[in-house]
Amino acid sequence: MAFLTTKPGDDGFRGITPGPHFLWVQQLSSRQERGGSQDQQSDEQHGPAPRCGYWYVTKQPGQIRAKQWDKYNEILGDVASQCETDELKANIESIYPTLRKYQLPDDNRNNTGPPPGLVTQFESPPGAKPSALWQQLTWAISETFLERVTGEKHVHEWLVDSSDCVKGDTHLSVYDRTTGRAYKAAVSSELNFLFAEDFADLDLLDVHPTFQGPDPIAIETSNRVLALLNNPTANVTGRDIVAELQFTYLTGTILGNSACLEQWWDLVLKIVLRSWQLVHHRPELCRDLLRTLHSQLIHTAEYLENSGGANDGEKMEGLSSEKPIFSTHVKNKWRLERALAIYKRQLTELLLALGDQATVDQQEVGKVFEDLEAWLWKYKWDLRSEKTKIDYGNDSETYEEDEDDDDLLPVVVDLDENGRERGLVSFNDE
Repeated sequence: MAFLTTKPGDDGFRGITPGPHFLWVQQLSSRQERGGSQDQQSDEQHGPAPRCGYWYVTKQPGQIRAKQWDKYNEILGDVASQCETDELKANIESIYPTLRKYQLPDDNRNNTGPPPGLVTQFESPPGAKPSALWQQLTWAISETFLERVTGEKHVHEWLVDSSDCVKGDTHLSVYDRTTGRAYKAAVSSELNFLFAEDFADLDLLDVHPTFQGPDPIAIETSNRVLALLNNPTANVTGRDIVAELQFTYLTGTILGNSACLEQWWDLVLKIVLRSWQLVHHRPELCRDLLRTLHSQLIHTAEYLENSGGANDGEKMEGLSSEKPIFSTHVKNKWRLERALAIYKRQLTELLLALGDQATVDQQEVGKVFEDLEAWLWKYKWDLRSEKTKIDYGNDSETYEEDEDDDDLLPVVVDLDENGRERGLVSFNDE
């Protein structure tokens, strides 16, 4: 599970189950350390408090991991000396009772669920219980994947930070350069994401007049997925693509890492929901991507706090525009609904054409998407709606107002005798 620790009294955790886990911390401001809350002016001047954490994969019980907060560099790092580490491990019996027990509200140790990786055995639609949901959010993440995406080899925990960037992008803000974040950027590797060249190509194609029209098949992207999977030098599997979708979502939303959030949106809008032909070529991958997306939307709706606006920090159920995944761009919520609607129409046509010839895996793709659509319905996302039946053309021309976005709602204004809004400055006024 993803653990948050900010209190000095948190000595650690015990009894952690096998599988991928994420331990993260957030540095408290001086005001918060004195017992107060973070003030808005401080946030505006210095940005949000930095967060960092470790991804790791537990295997057999009994392994001990020791980390220590480095206040100067604002990272969760190794214990200062090997002697201290050895002493902690030697005294584990006395320390063990002080550790917090790893147990979620629905945890049942007599039923540990399916082994990591066997996503086909999960219930569909994804369960919303914390332990089951975490398995569905992380099952594809492995040590091999973490080595590739972080570039860090021969380690057992992989450090990530809210200021981590994509490989090749070493830009740091003024605030970052004057704090320990610059040190973090210097000692850690940049993130290595898939489809970088494909996304650059698609950004150009999406705005080219040739590809603006009512037929979205012109930008179907399953050929790019297959090219990556069939490239012997890339050594990428379908599980790696699912793992990157999972890693970018969790690292992006939990740490507020903008690079991960941008990659997640690119994966969802340009790969997952634009490669419907995968139902023919790789139905099992198609199914796993859709099921993972469904789990992520459940996690967003039911477990994540709002990250902006008047309700910042509040845990409100639903797909509010203030949720972390939608906070990066005001149109992303609408883009997602539109992409889902187009995907629904294309997938329906493909499955109808297959008819009785559809394999079990292909039929399951249809069932998984039906579950996703039914779940979205309770949040008033109607994928049959006419407003989403539009092309992938210029967003500024085809955008329709989303009634859930407060800044896009129509407003009533008072006009003067000349038809101008009252209260506005005019250079014609004498």
